[in-house]
Amino acid sequence: MASEWKTVVRRTGGGRRSGPNTYVKNANTRSNGPFAYQMSAAKSTRSIEEKVLTLKTDMKRRMDELQESKFSRKLAAILSRSFETEGILGSPIDVVCYGLGSYEHSANAQYQLGCALLLHKEVCQTGSLMVFDPMLTEADLQVSRDLGCTIIESNEEGKRPVDRPTLFFMPHCSKGLYHNTLYANWNIDTLHNVYIVGNSFSSYSDRRWQFRASYDIQHGVKHHFEQTCIEKVLELVTEESIENCFVPEAVFNDLSLHHFPSAKVKAMPMEFWSNRPELLPGADTELIPSGKQ
Repeated sequence: MASEWKTVVRRTGGGRRSGPNTYVKNANTRSNGPFAYQMSAAKSTRSIEEKVLTLKTDMKRRMDELQESKFSRKLAAILSRSFETEGILGSPIDVVCYGLGSYEHSANAQYQLGCALLLHKEVCQTGSLMVFDPMLTEADLQVSRDLGCTIIESNEEGKRPVDRPTLFFMPHCSKGLYHNTLYANWNIDTLHNVYIVGNSFSSYSDRRWQFRASYDIQHGVKHHFEQTCIEKVLELVTEESIENCFVPEAVFNDLSLHHFPSAKVKAMPMEFWSNRPELLPGADTELIPSGKQ
C-alpha cells in the first residue's frame, strides 16, 4: 500500500498523554507519559544485538509485572467469557496488534505488547499473533519474531478482513484506524469474528459529537460530518469496559472489549450492510495519509 496511516494528536499543553498512540518523525526523542525516553549518543551507537538483548530483558520484566497484576487476570476473564458465550473458547483465535509504537523507545509499548503476548498464550492459544506499527525499529522487529510474533509486512491501514475469530489489540489507536478495521469486515458473514480491545467506542462517539458542536460554534455554520463505522456499529456492538487497575495507569486507560454477537449481526437488515460508511479523513478522524502531512 503506497500511503501510510499516521495518527495526529492536537497539542494541549503539559501533563500525561492518555489519547491515541502518537507517531513522530524524529524517533530519537520520544515522550510517552511517565516514561519519557531520550536516546543518548552512546545508546544510539549500540549494535542491534545489544539493543535486542536489552529489549528482551525489559520485556521479561514487563511481562512478569503483568503476569502478577490484577489487570491481566481481569482482562483474560472478560475475553474468556466473551469467547465462551460465542462458543469459540478453545478454538484458534488470532491476535492482531496495531499501533503499539516502538518497544525500544516506549515502556508503554512494552507493557502493551506484553499484555498481547499473555492473552495469546492464556486465552487465544492456538491462533497466530501478528504485529504492525510504522515505527517499529530493527530491534523491535527482531524481538517480535523471537517472542513468536508474525510481522505484518505491509501497511494495511487497519483494513484486514478476517474469516475466523480474531482479537484486534489496539489500545489508544486513532478513530480512523478503528473505522478501517470495522470497514474491512462490514458484512454479515465476518463482523461477528471481530473482537477489539481498544478505546471505548461509545466515548469516542460522545467526543465526536462534542467536537461537531464546538466546530459549528467556532465557524458559525452547521457543518456536515459523515458518520463513521464506529458510530453506525453502536447499535449492535457489545461493549464491556475494562477496569484500569494497572499502574502506571496511562498504559491501559479508557479501554473496552468490543464484540459483535453473531445473533445481532445476523438480525441486521441488508440495508444496514449496504450503507457502509466511507472514511473521509479530516480533523476529527485523526487519520491522514503520511504523504499529506
